[in-house]
Amino acid sequence: GASDYMTYTHQEDFSMLLPHVIQRTRDNQTAKREEYSPIQTDIDDRKHTEEQLRFHSEALRSIAEGVYCVRVADGTIVYANDRFEQMFGYQQGELIGQSVSVINDPNNMDAPQAVMHYIITELQRTGLWSGEVKNIRKDGTTFWCSVNIVEFDHPEYGPVWLSVQQDISAE
Repeated sequence: GASDYMTYTHQEDFSMLLPHVIQRTRDNQTAKREEYSPIQTDIDDRKHTEEQLRFHSEALRSIAEGVYCVRVADGTIVYANDRFEQMFGYQQGELIGQSVSVINDPNNMDAPQAVMHYIITELQRTGLWSGEVKNIRKDGTTFWCSVNIVEFDHPEYGPVWLSVQQDISAE
């Protein structure tokens, strides 16, 4: 403002003003940094979140087990990692949008509906289920998997079941 530009005729008058000008400059710089601080924090938070998402995405792609997500509301597969698709004989992305029943062996000694009902009941009761299931590949061959399933809320799909499966038929 206008008070920042006072004129002094004597050297000693200026020397008295200098500490106040320096302080006012520091205050202005601090205020400007504080104005931008929330924006910088938001950018830093976003970068950190993006790095975490890349890390988790790479981990899911690289894991040795097959991983897939099923939307609870309609039993639709909404995610499958490469290993899961390979294990079941599908091309990348081919399982997305299909019913989870496409991977369940329809000739299982236990009625598939009874097995599914038991798994769903446990998921609703405890939020997780572990066991072995008989599955079917795209080519019709069957195999056994060790399975761990957890339920959680996904921001886009709502409640989902995240299933981690390992082929144990060779054991």
